[in-house]
Amino acid sequence: MENAGQNSQESEQTEDKIELGKNIIEEDTKLKIVPVINATETIEVKKDEEVNVTEIINGWVCVETQNTKGWIRKEKILTKAEQEKIAQERQAAQEAAEKQAAQEQAKSSQRTMYVNASTVNVRKEPNTSSEIVTNATMNTEVVVQSEEGGWSKVTVNGKEGYIATNLLSSTRQTTSRSSTTRKSTTSTQSSTQTQDTTASTTTSSASGSGAAVVAKAKSYIGYKYVYGGSSPSTGFDCSGFTSYIYKQFGVSLNRTAAGQYSNGTAVSRANLQPGDLVMFGKSGINHVGIYIGGGMIVHAENSSTGVTTDTINSGYYNNNYVGARRIF
Repeated sequence: MENAGQNSQESEQTEDKIELGKNIIEEDTKLKIVPVINATETIEVKKDEEVNVTEIINGWVCVETQNTKGWIRKEKILTKAEQEKIAQERQAAQEAAEKQAAQEQAKSSQRTMYVNASTVNVRKEPNTSSEIVTNATMNTEVVVQSEEGGWSKVTVNGKEGYIATNLLSSTRQTTSRSSTTRKSTTSTQSSTQTQDTTASTTTSSASGSGAAVVAKAKSYIGYKYVYGGSSPSTGFDCSGFTSYIYKQFGVSLNRTAAGQYSNGTAVSRANLQPGDLVMFGKSGINHVGIYIGGGMIVHAENSSTGVTTDTINSGYYNNNYVGARRIF
């Protein structure tokens, strides 16, 4: 009698875990018309099907489906605790899979690049006014995580930050002389070699940066000319175009063509390099473009042609050439 009472108590405790209302079927099973093992069976309910429990008697539960009503053993119903556990396990598995996929995607998009300037600032945010996290020198290896708006998010020497994309290259830079200055018998010769190496490095950096500027500028060929415009969405005037292009590389230029003649450093016409600003005007400076090499510029010319290319070796731009400025 004691065992019977204990079993009855355990049965009641088990039944208490199954609540009236919406529940889930644990495995495929057939409904019976009455709560008896040998009772006639009706339709089959499937695993994970939702049913409505309306009554619980002696280890049997009465359930309603969309089509009928019948009895099944309580073991065929998932308790609330079991349902919650399964849901938590599924959620955890989904989150783990999503996290792994994100890590694999981030890893696959990363690539190794190298600093192509003598010294660059690694900044906390992608702008030139942001806090400097660290510095990196020529040929420092960095891991690029992503790119946006002319800036690359990088990891360098264990630190994360942003470097202007044009200051990075896919290969290490070389100079005309060995990076290690050989010992000399005189201090004068040693000094001269060091200066030559520095000059070569500076030229390489400027050339690489200028090429990036040209590539960016040429990507806007065909955009419309709008007086006072300085963005792709509105259109460009000449100085608005040059300001916008250089802004993508973290450089702020003066807004007018005449004002930009004071940016950077002067460069002779014979020594023009891709990326240099070139100014024109009959009386003063009233137009500016970006030199792309081969005697050509890309510029926001007028409302008829928009952003286009032209030669500076003949016609108006040859006759009204004023000067040029090197920004990098």
